[in-house]
Amino acid sequence: MAGHGFAEWTNGCGTQPQCDLVVTRDVVVTARFHPDIAVRTSGDGAGTVTGAPGCGGTSCSLPWGPGRSYQLQVVAGENSRFVGFVGCPDVRGSFCVIND
Repeated sequence: MAGHGFAEWTNGCGTQPQCDLVVTRDVVVTARFHPDIAVRTSGDGAGTVTGAPGCGGTSCSLPWGPGRSYQLQVVAGENSRFVGFVGCPDVRGSFCVIND
């Protein structure tokens, strides 16, 4: 699924992308996915988001799933100021901390 990352299997397969089963009866196995995290800057000022692979500009998409965490930092550009985060679960000044 574009824009989504693998999260886990139901029925005991865990969080590894591959699920091998020996089936001796009817069984339902479901793959669950988490949406990726979209990061972007907005407003009239200038700035960048850093702290994760693929981030280092004004936008990026981060895969999400079990065991993932990110500590994103906003760096305001010249003659700009950082106002705040929208949707960040844990704001620490100019940092947004996202943990599984």
